[in-house]
Amino acid sequence: MKDQITYKLLNNDHLDLLVQLRIKDLNMYSNKKISQETIENIKNFYSHKIENGECHTLVGYHLNKIMATATIYYYHILPSNENMMGKVGQITNVWVEKSYRHQGIGRYMIHYLISHYQRDVGMICLNSSNEGMEMYVKLGFNKKDNYLVYYPNNV
Repeated sequence: MKDQITYKLLNNDHLDLLVQLRIKDLNMYSNKKISQETIENIKNFYSHKIENGECHTLVGYHLNKIMATATIYYYHILPSNENMMGKVGQITNVWVEKSYRHQGIGRYMIHYLISHYQRDVGMICLNSSNEGMEMYVKLGFNKKDNYLVYYPNNV
């Protein structure tokens, strides 16, 4: 089945699909209702980042159905010894439909994004489910402890 999968990079012609995929990803990890404002913000994020070459989403299709996706986008942080340029690649929205897992599809997609879009970044980050952790470590990611998040609006 793996050899029957086709991959496609999405662009601004696919904004509605990108929003749908992001909502699907958000719903996997939260039961919170997604507001119309959030949906518009997602659409604007993709539109701006794609237009500026700062966001790339790879989608896997089998039998004309999306069965996998992964995205990398860029942002800047204060430069440091670990990241002298201050540019970060963030991998997100990585998922493979259950019936397609453990066939190397997710690994292929992450490797593709890294090899094609790591330009000028000092580091690439991602958040992982427990299930995906082993794959990311095998791909060369290092687990960092003591990472905390504060939500000012108690979101």
